[in-house]
Amino acid sequence: MIVERTRSLLPEFAAIVGHHSHTPQPISAFKGSDGLVRPVAYSLGNFCCGTALSRYCYGQILKLDLGRTADGAWSVGRLAWAFLQSTHSADTVHVGLCDDVPHFERMPVPNIQSHSGVVTPKHRD
Repeated sequence: MIVERTRSLLPEFAAIVGHHSHTPQPISAFKGSDGLVRPVAYSLGNFCCGTALSRYCYGQILKLDLGRTADGAWSVGRLAWAFLQSTHSADTVHVGLCDDVPHFERMPVPNIQSHSGVVTPKHRD
């Protein structure tokens, strides 16, 4: 249902960034009928988590370069993301970059302007 709703909204937006699932979800890119590629981040997860439950201690930082095309439409240039992990010690929460998140495999991030397919971290069962 969320994927279908997202696709129906894509013609109106240069990018869609979701939240609330408390865990990182795939980042995809879809090419619109106008030829522009539109990224969709279904959920960035948690930036900082105050609980020690390991499943909620991961998130993503997303960087999008936005600009206008020659005809004035908003478009995404470069896209990059990195995974985060919150760790706890005594009464402090530490947030830092991490190379791996359970259930995801790290993939190279292409220049989205020259990419015509889908950019999706592979989900492992």
